[in-house]
Amino acid sequence: MCEVKKTKIAIFHYQPIEYYPPVLNLTEVFAAREGVTISLFTCKSYLNEVYKEPSQRVNIVRSAYPSAHKSSLHRLFAYGRLMASWLVQLVKLKPDAIIYYEILSAPAVWLYLQFLRVPLHIHYHEYLEPSFLKRVSFLSKVCFLFDRALHKKAVSISHTNARRVALFAQDFPSIDRKKLLELPNFPPLHWRVAANGEMVSSSASTLKIVYVGSSLVPGNTFLIPLLEWVKQHPELELAIYDSRPNQATVEIIRQLHSKRITLISNGVPYHQLPEVLSQYHVGVIMYKAVNKNYIHNAPNKLFEYLICNLQVIFAEEMEGIYPYILPEYRDKIIPVDFTTQLNVALVKRLQQGREHDAQAEPVYTREGVYSLLLNRLLSW
Repeated sequence: MCEVKKTKIAIFHYQPIEYYPPVLNLTEVFAAREGVTISLFTCKSYLNEVYKEPSQRVNIVRSAYPSAHKSSLHRLFAYGRLMASWLVQLVKLKPDAIIYYEILSAPAVWLYLQFLRVPLHIHYHEYLEPSFLKRVSFLSKVCFLFDRALHKKAVSISHTNARRVALFAQDFPSIDRKKLLELPNFPPLHWRVAANGEMVSSSASTLKIVYVGSSLVPGNTFLIPLLEWVKQHPELELAIYDSRPNQATVEIIRQLHSKRITLISNGVPYHQLPEVLSQYHVGVIMYKAVNKNYIHNAPNKLFEYLICNLQVIFAEEMEGIYPYILPEYRDKIIPVDFTTQLNVALVKRLQQGREHDAQAEPVYTREGVYSLLLNRLLSW
């Protein structure tokens, strides 16, 4: 019998991982592969719920998060100390492959790769327009330089959908297009089974709508038209799960004095989403297309709603969602003009869709996506 090759993978994610399902899903898929061990470096969560290692093959190393409430000089010092700590960890670990997310994770990896050569993968949660990078903090500008220098060393670089990949390629034409990958964040296949066990009745008289997210800002979303629509139709209920609610959002909902509109400010731990989402009929995506990042966005919640068998309504200007409306999802994923189409006709359409609902076979699941990336890293 052939001995399984041992592979150590280091993953760097500066922001607390509890807010970022893509890194949780990738870690779990990678760790399920025999012979693979994961060292995941991140900052401490400011949530009550802390993501725990899914198996003994995963070791999560959390560092203090540089405080936003202290001076800029203090934050820079704390950040430099964190990068030095990560560099020391890399030297001790001697990984066989490295993955990092976003530019703030780049400096320690850049320093390590000046002396050793190992396969590197870079992933971006968001598409940052060149004009946006001119407005960021000094620290982010410095990290961007490290990140850009690592483009040549990376064996692959990914964005969440094909359009973002194309925009990134336009911004950095010197990068070999063969390196660029589409790496969407799909939920686990087993969520379908978990959700089926808790499904809300499709014959219920009330149409239950849900939004799940973080830091919902009224100015960047169609929150106010959505709230008005729900308030005007007694057959509708809305629950908003927001792990970091904006104070303006809290105040707007409080002033409505509506028992049919609820804000749950604790959010939902990622792996409890199937249990929560299965209590609803419709999931909502209400971002305004304020920049290219939002225009070409297909957010995580789209696929989370779908695998839990919810209908989905989304702001029609979000072009990134349309490629995922396959024939079997045409009655499931519904573009809406939030300024003119939140009306009685939409209520009836959603009610009729629920009455004739049949769950499509899940198309968008994490297993295939991340397995392809792991195979690529292992074969390098």
